[in-house]
Amino acid sequence: MRRAGLRLDRVEITALSLVLLVALVLRLWGAFFGLPHIYHPDEGFEVFRALRLGMGGFDFERWAKGGYYLLLFVEYGFYFVVLAATGAISGVSDFALHFVADPSPFWKIGRVTTALLGTATVFVLWWHGRTVAGVWTGLAAALLLMPAYHHVASSHYIAVDVPMALFAFLAVVMVVEDVEGRRKIKPYLFAPVAAFAVLCKIPAALLFIPYFLGCAMRGGLRGPRGLLSVESWIPVVGAGVVYVLFNPGVVVRLDEVYSLLIIALGLVPSAEAGREGSPYAGLELGTNLWAYYSRALLKSLGIMSLGLAFLGIGIGLARRSRPVLLHLSFILPFFLALAGSSSAHLYYSRYVIPILPGLALFAAIGLAAGIGWLRPWLRPPIAAALAAVLALVAVVQPAWTAIRFDLALARVDTRTRTVDWIEANVAPGSTILLEGFPELESALSVPLQNTPDNIRAMIARLKKTDPGKAAYWELRLKVGNRPAYDLLTVRHFEPWGALADYRARGVAYAVLRRDRFVPTEAMRVKMKQQWLESRETFYRDILADGRAELLVAFDPEETGSRGGHLEIWQLK
Repeated sequence: MRRAGLRLDRVEITALSLVLLVALVLRLWGAFFGLPHIYHPDEGFEVFRALRLGMGGFDFERWAKGGYYLLLFVEYGFYFVVLAATGAISGVSDFALHFVADPSPFWKIGRVTTALLGTATVFVLWWHGRTVAGVWTGLAAALLLMPAYHHVASSHYIAVDVPMALFAFLAVVMVVEDVEGRRKIKPYLFAPVAAFAVLCKIPAALLFIPYFLGCAMRGGLRGPRGLLSVESWIPVVGAGVVYVLFNPGVVVRLDEVYSLLIIALGLVPSAEAGREGSPYAGLELGTNLWAYYSRALLKSLGIMSLGLAFLGIGIGLARRSRPVLLHLSFILPFFLALAGSSSAHLYYSRYVIPILPGLALFAAIGLAAGIGWLRPWLRPPIAAALAAVLALVAVVQPAWTAIRFDLALARVDTRTRTVDWIEANVAPGSTILLEGFPELESALSVPLQNTPDNIRAMIARLKKTDPGKAAYWELRLKVGNRPAYDLLTVRHFEPWGALADYRARGVAYAVLRRDRFVPTEAMRVKMKQQWLESRETFYRDILADGRAELLVAFDPEETGSRGGHLEIWQLK
């Protein structure tokens, strides 16, 4: 096997260090937002699964995604050892109370880890670009991914998108290295990398398309290490074994696996149609997902980088470049799967993250080719300077978007300001109407503390449906140290009642997120008409009611923060 040497000069080391430093800063800036309150509803899935595993339990229900919690489990284990060694806790029960009293350290560990994984993706892209197409292509690829908006934004959260992107990209890189004859795939490395990507999210299984394409490139159908050779199937079987070993829920929940399969194959008219009892059943897809995800790519990479990526793809196809073909065999099916989805509400712009590293590589290849065409008329130093200038110009648009995101995240969230105002001005025990799930504070419009009586009633319900969550709330009862309120919640997929009815039930205050009651077009296409109409009716009634008073409003646009436009109303 041929092995490429890795000799870095001082200029390359300096440039790479600067790119990685900026990449890390962009991903860490504002990473501790909101704490001790939790505002991202997806983060709790991974954190609670890691802690549940540490307590001897296992989540068989959430089998379709979530491998990130395995890494968090290891990190929280080290954190437990440190706390125990320093005398901060005396055992597992103390550790649980430590978490419930203030989850901030656990969230900081997870968010820093995600930021490091995001930065590691930039590093892997540099190394791969350098190996495939040369020093300056590697640096350009890393530079173009460095400020990619959705990659930067999601690197702030304890969620599966960034880890999935890293490990899926790393798996394809292994395939490229093998096909190009530099590094033979080692099953004991490829299997866990591929499995972890799929553990994070099932769509990562599309990485096996470039894997099998690579097998065909190496040995055809029946040749040595070809598609049908035993050696080619060992990494695949190994990945399957690792996947099932760490995700036994996929075996326990075979009926759900079957449902997901027929949905993916388009054998049911919509994703919601395959989900019995889903509140979104019957909701029609109202968004052009081809345009939606194209805009997401444009926002992430910027128009110049995206244009260069298409140029790089064209050049790679014209040259029959195997690295380009292999990466494209993952990117294209992944995008088609996203844009061809039938779900009427489960689509988010962050879903494009796994294809961003490959597109950044294509953009760097396109940039290098463009400069190469000009080389006959340019001296080498001028050509290098021009390439650097063009790459820097290409990142201006996404970098500015990412910096604005970080600035907003670093400022005090309107939800925090709302909670602080209520706890300072509203008598504990008052009945407050708001939107969200009482079982999950991060899904509330604002994270207010519920009364002990309400929590006990909630625990009784949860013991029948989610014993783990019930145990968590039992611990919360032991450490409650904030003003508590009688919370009356309306879930996101439930219609709102009449103002008079809420007043008759003793509601003294209402916390409303204005864009939920004066819905944007994005809201309208993700919610049923009756939900929207009930919100609009309620908001019109409260505006017209002479006994309802708007006490205060927190507008994120005034401070450049996040959290939505929140209003606190008193119902007299």
